[in-house]
Amino acid sequence: LDAQCSLTGALGRPAADRAELFGGMAWQRLRRAKQRRELEHPGLLTDREHAQLADESYWLGHLHQLPAKGLLVAGLDRQATRMHRASDGTEVSVDEDEVAPWLVAPSDRCAWLDAVQALHIAEVELSGRFRYTHQLWQEFHAARGLRDLPLTDPASLPDLRAPVPVGLDEAVRALAAQDPLPGPGVSAWEESVKLAVQMAARLDDGGAAVAAWIDHLSAVNLALAGRAALRGMARLTGTPRLEALRAALLKRSRDPAEDVRLRIEAGEVLGDLGDPRYEERVGPHGRYLWPKQWVTVPAGRYVIGSEDGIRANETPLTPVELTEFSMAFAPVTNAEFRCFVEAEGYEDERWWEGETAQRWRREGIRNEQSINDWRTWLAALRENFDEGQRR
Repeated sequence: LDAQCSLTGALGRPAADRAELFGGMAWQRLRRAKQRRELEHPGLLTDREHAQLADESYWLGHLHQLPAKGLLVAGLDRQATRMHRASDGTEVSVDEDEVAPWLVAPSDRCAWLDAVQALHIAEVELSGRFRYTHQLWQEFHAARGLRDLPLTDPASLPDLRAPVPVGLDEAVRALAAQDPLPGPGVSAWEESVKLAVQMAARLDDGGAAVAAWIDHLSAVNLALAGRAALRGMARLTGTPRLEALRAALLKRSRDPAEDVRLRIEAGEVLGDLGDPRYEERVGPHGRYLWPKQWVTVPAGRYVIGSEDGIRANETPLTPVELTEFSMAFAPVTNAEFRCFVEAEGYEDERWWEGETAQRWRREGIRNEQSINDWRTWLAALRENFDEGQRR
């Protein structure tokens, strides 16, 4: 927290994203270590990098470009990626003797270990185990090691597929009455990949690196492609690649042959990435989403109600005459309702009809009977779906 506050003070604003945050904190640690003369060993930094660290205006303008020509930062990137690869992203420590084997000269290796500990980015524990001081530092440096691979050496990318989930029936049987259905697992490289795409979006390459990332991920892990795309939207907005990704996620979410957990996951990602079936507009009350698909209900006589309605106002069967009208293809989505909340519609009394609704808005009252009824019904559904539906 102290490091984040210090960086905010130096920038005069909060860091724009996680890549900028960790890049900025790394620069600050490098500068402090240089001032303490802890980075003097030849080769840890180049002469130019020493000059960059001494120039305050330089590092503040290059938060995403750490001095990686020397052994120090490049070694942190390489070691983090190596640890991730060794255990599919789960390894958090290794024996000290296994660290940085590419540094052949013992003096270089000892100097590198001393330097990374001086930065407080990594440490060697009393047990002789080397580890990054926080998992986020390991993910950050692994992301730096991954960033350019889709363009420079795609064959060397790790396996980024999500783990195969347990069978759906088994997952449902394990649920308690109030448990939600757990989603599918994510790749152990998830956070590093999203961070790598965020870093790639800052490159002066016309968006080539981000495009290569999305192409690769779309083929091996569609949901991760969508989540990673959110970190590279500056390079993707308005491109056919983004529209293709949205279409693929929509297709998966609508495919009855897919595992329902994968369909839900695709829908959730699409909600953040932007559903192609909606057009974003701005009206007098702010931003809103307009459905592109509408269903026409023809004019005619319709019978409403039932003979055995649960509530008194549902009976009897009653014919009504309706003129033609259109309705959106789907009920109000979370994304649409978010627009309403962001426009402060939730605080507008006009939309709360009746005293009970007004009290709920003011006091947050709970309808315990209704809550218990829903709990009972959900429990019955999980016990016996067909019987629960009849209730």
